[in-house]
Amino acid sequence: MSETPDLPVRLPRTLPSPAVLAGSAVAGVVVLWGLLFVAAGGGVPHGTTVLGQDIGGLSAADAQAKLTSTLGAKAQAPLSAAVGGTTVAVDPGKAGLTFDAAATVAAAGSRSLNPFSLIGSLFGRSEVAPVVGADSAKLDAAVRGLAKTVDQPGREGGVSFAGGRATAIEPATGVGLDRTKAADALKAAFLHSSTVQLATTTLQPTIGADEVARALDTFGRPAVAGPVQLSVATLKVPIAPSTFTRYLTMKADQGKLVPVLDGVGLKKALTPALVTVEKPAIDAKFSLASGSPSIIASQVGSAVPADQLATAMLGALPKATDRVAVVQLALVQPKLTTAQANTLGIKEKVASFTTHYPYAAYRLQNIHRAATLIDGTVLLPGQVFSLNKIVGERTAANGFAIGFIINNGKFEKDYGGGTSQ
Repeated sequence: MSETPDLPVRLPRTLPSPAVLAGSAVAGVVVLWGLLFVAAGGGVPHGTTVLGQDIGGLSAADAQAKLTSTLGAKAQAPLSAAVGGTTVAVDPGKAGLTFDAAATVAAAGSRSLNPFSLIGSLFGRSEVAPVVGADSAKLDAAVRGLAKTVDQPGREGGVSFAGGRATAIEPATGVGLDRTKAADALKAAFLHSSTVQLATTTLQPTIGADEVARALDTFGRPAVAGPVQLSVATLKVPIAPSTFTRYLTMKADQGKLVPVLDGVGLKKALTPALVTVEKPAIDAKFSLASGSPSIIASQVGSAVPADQLATAMLGALPKATDRVAVVQLALVQPKLTTAQANTLGIKEKVASFTTHYPYAAYRLQNIHRAATLIDGTVLLPGQVFSLNKIVGERTAANGFAIGFIINNGKFEKDYGGGTSQ
């Protein structure tokens, strides 16, 4: 009987448990994540660029230094701003535009713990916009400066009183810089381009055609319809449109045309008529006629106030009837009253001086005229005597004649020769 050989015994195969499989998978992921983490480096993510400058993989400090080196000069280069057919250079620094390299690097980020971000940092590219700082006050000032250069204002509507007539000044639009868009455009172009196109906008006049028509109907045409009678005390004098319109204008005020009258100018034009009601104040003076000082009493004057003249005229001009401007005389007090003179304690003559000069008609006239103007001057404590201020300009109108003077060591002819004596 033959023997049967032994056969290998096959035991049932045991599969790994789910827990073991899961643990192995996690371990693999962790190893892969570790490899990616190491490969990504510890600085700026790989593939990061700023305006074409690759800073990927650099430390924050090195990335900042590179951006400062490569983009720093560009940040200081002038921007060429084109607007309305005009090109103007804009200094970024003066306009308050700055490049913040540190903030740009911070915006680029650093090595991430996210595995998907790590994969992206190894194989992808990321363009980071430069961080731009803008000083709003400086930027606004730069835009205002540009506007002054390029603005072509239109014409404001108004009313003209030339030649004693009221005529319309028709408004017209202008063209100017769109200031709101200009600030945004300059900021957007900074570092990205050396040129920037700025938008323009229509400049509307403050005073339009409707307001001009209203001003003409309600004031302009009625104002020049006839003369205005000025009534001051006993004076009654008509003022023709050809006279008062030289001092009459209409000015813009909060979108409206309002009449304005130059009272000082009109009063000066009416001087010949006003001399009958105005009188100057006279200061108290001292006389030595009796050998000792005596006071010559001061006198109160009267005058037509220029502001009241303007107000009264403006009130009468729009009227169709009763065109009368009534103005009250105002009292004008002397600079030195009798009462003040009595307190000065002037009791005696303290000095006198006599000068002799060779006769010449011009010298006689000029010296005596100067002496007349100086006579009676009261110099109070602390005040300074000025011959030129008291005597005034040497002119024919001021009573001086032409004579010899010494000018820079040379003899010349001019008004007031001899006055200095």
